[in-house]
Amino acid sequence: MSLRRAVEAIFKAGGDLSRVLPHYEWRPQQHEMAISVAEALERSQTRIVEAPTGVGKSLAYLVPGALWARAEEKVLLVSTHTRNLQDQIVRRDFPLLRRLSERRIEMCVLKGRSNYLCKRRWDLAVGDLSGTTEGEVILRTLEAWVQLTESGDFDEGPPLPHRLRGWISRICSDPRFCASGECGAETGCFFKLSRRKAREAQIVLVNHALLVIELFSENAGLPPHDALVVDEAHHLPRIAADALSRRVSRRAWRDALLGLGGQGEPGATDRVRKILRTWPSATERQRILKRVRELERDLGVLLETSDRFWEEFRRGGEYPGAGGRARYRLGAGSGGPFPDSTFPLVEAAAQLLEGHAALLHGIEEQVDEEARRGALMEVRAPIESARETLADLLRLIEAGEAGTVYWIEDDPNEGPALRSRPIELGSLLGERLQRGLPLVLTSATLAADGSTGFFARQCGLPEETPALVLPPVFDLVRQVRVLAPDSIHDPTEERHGVDLAQGILKIAFSHPRKTMILFTSHRTLQGVEAEIRAPLEDRGIQLFAQGRDASRQWLTESFVASDRAVLLGAASFWEGVDFPGEALEILILVRLPFPVPTDPFVEAYSERLKEDGIDPFESFMLPEAIVRFRQGFGRLIRRTGDRGVFVVLDPRIVRRGYGKRFQASIGVPLQPVATWDELSEAVGAWLETPV
Repeated sequence: MSLRRAVEAIFKAGGDLSRVLPHYEWRPQQHEMAISVAEALERSQTRIVEAPTGVGKSLAYLVPGALWARAEEKVLLVSTHTRNLQDQIVRRDFPLLRRLSERRIEMCVLKGRSNYLCKRRWDLAVGDLSGTTEGEVILRTLEAWVQLTESGDFDEGPPLPHRLRGWISRICSDPRFCASGECGAETGCFFKLSRRKAREAQIVLVNHALLVIELFSENAGLPPHDALVVDEAHHLPRIAADALSRRVSRRAWRDALLGLGGQGEPGATDRVRKILRTWPSATERQRILKRVRELERDLGVLLETSDRFWEEFRRGGEYPGAGGRARYRLGAGSGGPFPDSTFPLVEAAAQLLEGHAALLHGIEEQVDEEARRGALMEVRAPIESARETLADLLRLIEAGEAGTVYWIEDDPNEGPALRSRPIELGSLLGERLQRGLPLVLTSATLAADGSTGFFARQCGLPEETPALVLPPVFDLVRQVRVLAPDSIHDPTEERHGVDLAQGILKIAFSHPRKTMILFTSHRTLQGVEAEIRAPLEDRGIQLFAQGRDASRQWLTESFVASDRAVLLGAASFWEGVDFPGEALEILILVRLPFPVPTDPFVEAYSERLKEDGIDPFESFMLPEAIVRFRQGFGRLIRRTGDRGVFVVLDPRIVRRGYGKRFQASIGVPLQPVATWDELSEAVGAWLETPV
């Protein structure tokens, strides 16, 4: 039987899926997607599939993928962005796969090195942990798990207190240890054990970060695979760009230097001292200790020099304001934003690192015992880390890589930071994604103006890449009313913020329904929060605001658990949160989510498009905003029985010609209203009318 026919038998109305899935409802969109995935696998094609919420897209690619992998004795690699989706696949979808397949299917979840315990590093760290307050907490928390775990996956172990999670980097898998002949799956290396299990599976599940490492460096340890499915694919271009980006902040630079030891911090020289306690030659021990003290003294001088450099850098004329960003470019004979102390700092850091490397080399030549060699690996790690940070800083200072944008940002937590990012991935990502293997890229929102061409370009694929854009599962016209007041101030006007606060209070006071408000700017969010918190709390309405109260998870759970509440969310709340039914009935969008023109990357990418004779607004900014708009809108209707109101507090959706394209993108007619009173009445009329 062909793969297509086998998939047809499973997904057709009354098919095999209906017999194994309780309360199954046949969905033509899921059926169509499964057939499309089967065709891509059989023909070794690339497919882009937009599958809106409710389609059941994970089963639509997992079922044909599993049948194909089993029948052809091949491996399917599946990549997701979020852990929630991975958990859903493992706990809900995979058991169904096994019930549907006549032959046994094996799946393996792979993670990056830092997710796996290294027992050799744990044994070395125990000495550092014993006798200290924090160390004893770590020992009590993890010791029993370390002895009993079969996977070494930290996610399956007891959680450490937040302040101690940095210790994971001291006991997780490290390539320096894995390079040793002593390290293998047979000897208990959990990282290598996970890779061995993956070679026995038909489906290997990873996240985008691990996939991108494999695509660009082939250093992720992934097994050979014969097809790739990328779910939540709209995140992939950004994560790929992040992997090719660089960033060094004042805090990161200082932490890297402190990792060398001394200054009361545990680091390389502190570990050398511990090794020397059992050194056989007292004379040699004293000689090495003298060199250690010299390096620690030099480090103290370098830290003072570094502090002066960052302060001079902050006072420079090109440095942005608080929380701001500023692009920089180095011209002929110009040092750009960097003070005169820049290269002396870099040179001093390089000399110090050479001294540490020489110290390490001298000790290594005299060490034979395996235990000491392991301890020396812990000396080498912070030295190499500091060397990598120095290399990144130097590249950021030189700003000489073609096709790269460089900028400064003022980080409230980490101080001044230098960043770089490729302006355009171009064919680089596309070449690595398309290697003659079947490829499926899917997500709930990929299309702008009904086309996936913009997304294809972002991935370095031809705009004409075969695509399937499935219609919504929900009856959105029946379930949603879309409203926009057209008499309020434009977001570019100062009075818009006042309008926001007034309108939000009007709606919240008048309608006791759960309300979420999506912002494109943290600064605007904070300004509105300051205006509405006291009035809302006076009326007994809880206000939850991103950036103030807690993590996204806590905000989400607290909002759902509350009786009457307003939630203010920025970037991370535009997708990936699920508030079905009465958990969310009013969704307010304060501004159309256009990229910020002055953002360094947006500015550089727009310049590149103009050089090629392409209109950046039409080809980049508008499609980007439409896709983001659709993602925000998708927070409202999550189930067939949901009903709600979507309010757009940006009059450009009514006044500008491109507003019709935003309206068309969600498939629900927009009703303009003139005043806040009319808006409030329209909200009430919709919510209070029986279905």
